[in-house]
Amino acid sequence: MIEAMNHQGWVYSYLDNGDNVSEWWVCLEDDIEIDKYNGKVTYTDLNECKSYIYDPQKNTISIEYAATLRSGLPINDPKAVKEALNRPQYHLKLLQQGIEHSGEKAVVSHGIYRGRDVQIQEYGKKEGSETEPQLILYIDPETKFLIGYIVWAYVGTGPDPANLRDIHLAKSEMSFDFPDPGPQSIYDVGVPRDAEVINRIDPEFIKIWQEYKDYRNKATEKQIAVITERFGTEGSASILKPDSTERMFTKLGWPGMLRTATIIEDDYSKESGLIGVEFFQVSDPSGIEDRVVRYLDPEKGYICHRQIFEWANGSTWIRKVTEYQQVDGLWYPAVVEVHSNDSKDDPVRLGITYRIYLDTQMAK
Repeated sequence: MIEAMNHQGWVYSYLDNGDNVSEWWVCLEDDIEIDKYNGKVTYTDLNECKSYIYDPQKNTISIEYAATLRSGLPINDPKAVKEALNRPQYHLKLLQQGIEHSGEKAVVSHGIYRGRDVQIQEYGKKEGSETEPQLILYIDPETKFLIGYIVWAYVGTGPDPANLRDIHLAKSEMSFDFPDPGPQSIYDVGVPRDAEVINRIDPEFIKIWQEYKDYRNKATEKQIAVITERFGTEGSASILKPDSTERMFTKLGWPGMLRTATIIEDDYSKESGLIGVEFFQVSDPSGIEDRVVRYLDPEKGYICHRQIFEWANGSTWIRKVTEYQQVDGLWYPAVVEVHSNDSKDDPVRLGITYRIYLDTQMAK
């Protein structure tokens, strides 16, 4: 069944779990995926390594590096690309594995599903019911394509998959179609043509991004750090717990950056001889973007000398390296200060001071 569908040019999927509706269009031959979820549309072309992302609230289309490539997924690994791209087939594999694992035998009949003659396969019983199946498959008897399925399963909400809240039995329905031809652009799935296009791909940044990552890996690979933090201008400093030191050490000098960043030049970068890097992220429930600017020092191992967070709620957060140290020819931050305010009308004040001590004897 799944193998037969894999030979189709385009596969369209519609998923309704009672709370949200998702749509996917996938072309395995051309490595194209379109994802439509609650109005937001992402058109990904892995041949170009690009995603075109439509934001219905702003009526904008952002051109970015493909999300599946942001972590460095190699484009020359066809298997990895297929697995990252082909989400509908992933759902089907899970279904098939669940059926095989349960050992349930199908109760087969024929009927109508969405106006089509289908073979119906029913598996198991919904929990608490003697008559309603736990899983129903609707299959085209001629092509053997799966046209749709209905499943009852436990679902929950929460950011941690291991600690979900509001766990309850819910019904999900997914249906399939095989358009020929499929959509040729993001506009063919309902995105308005008057949407503003914003290009967030900067080839020059990619060159710096790679050098930045290489130096970060080299500098932090074997080095061991002890970090203290002091809140405000008074009071004693406390030593960070060992389990958080390694992550904080890297974060203070070389925080993670995605390929969606772009190089900018402003007065600060010009006067300081630094490389300005800008990107946007969404952390507020309103969907309003935060603006993040980082200033890298190419003369000191691309350490992030200064970074500014302009949050969607109007507050500002600034982290700056005020002292450096050098070990075995490599540069490291020695003192990092964090300043912040609660709103754009408030002055920025010193909040935390981090001091980094490198244990060169233990490192060796």
